[in-house]
Amino acid sequence: MDCVHIPWNKCPSGWSKSYAGRLGSPTVVFELVCSHSKRILHITPHHPGTRNDMTVVKFDNFALGIHHKKLYSDVPFYLYSSPTTLEQVFGLWLLTDNGYHRWRATIPPMKSPLTPDECVWTTAAESVRKDVECVFGILKRRFRILAIPFELHDVHQIDQVFQSCCILHNMLHDEDKWEERWEEGLKYTMEIGHDSEDDEILSKQAKRAAVRMQSAGRVGGSSSEGQEYFGFVDRVQQASPEISAEFTSFRSRLIQSFKFQKEIGKVTWLKAAQPHP
Repeated sequence: MDCVHIPWNKCPSGWSKSYAGRLGSPTVVFELVCSHSKRILHITPHHPGTRNDMTVVKFDNFALGIHHKKLYSDVPFYLYSSPTTLEQVFGLWLLTDNGYHRWRATIPPMKSPLTPDECVWTTAAESVRKDVECVFGILKRRFRILAIPFELHDVHQIDQVFQSCCILHNMLHDEDKWEERWEEGLKYTMEIGHDSEDDEILSKQAKRAAVRMQSAGRVGGSSSEGQEYFGFVDRVQQASPEISAEFTSFRSRLIQSFKFQKEIGKVTWLKAAQPHP
């Protein structure tokens, strides 16, 4: 899940300050949720460009429904609590960037991972999170009206244009059979820890974690103080964004499950299969 800003050239002068985006010119913001196969699952109506991700999500009934356990709270999935034990967990969650609230429903990669397990999980999460960025790029390449500033005066028409482009994207997604290609044509070929390239990745991440731990000890005087200094405060006591009671423990369970999957060889890097001759 992420937000995209699109410039709006025909913004009324009286609204220009409310819609001023990060670059100072008027923009409209849409929030989008997609699957790993690039299918769009949910979009919001437009928001003024002054609103950041944390504000937009407060108006998103889909994300709020998951957060308040009104949507998909009975959907099960499994996490490893040990290398041989699977534990059933209920309730979906959304992978986001660090611009969102720290809710159990919106889990971002870690800003400052310290341990090797946290570093590897963060690297994998950042890699998977790029799917939504790819969808933004695909939309703008397919539909030129999204790649240039909007020339429409009516914001309701802008909503209709963006929604129509997303519907057409999903229709093309079905026509091109991307769901089947995702299931059949993609292979998980590179097991982390069992490939020289992945060993190199893990080695670099472990070295970074060791440097952070060493520096944290020098600066903070203790591991807990050092963790706060190097960014762990974003888990527990940042005033903004909001941090739910379940956030820290749930993300720790995800990292632990990822660690156990890696140990038994079930974690693999996603790679596109070679085309059939």
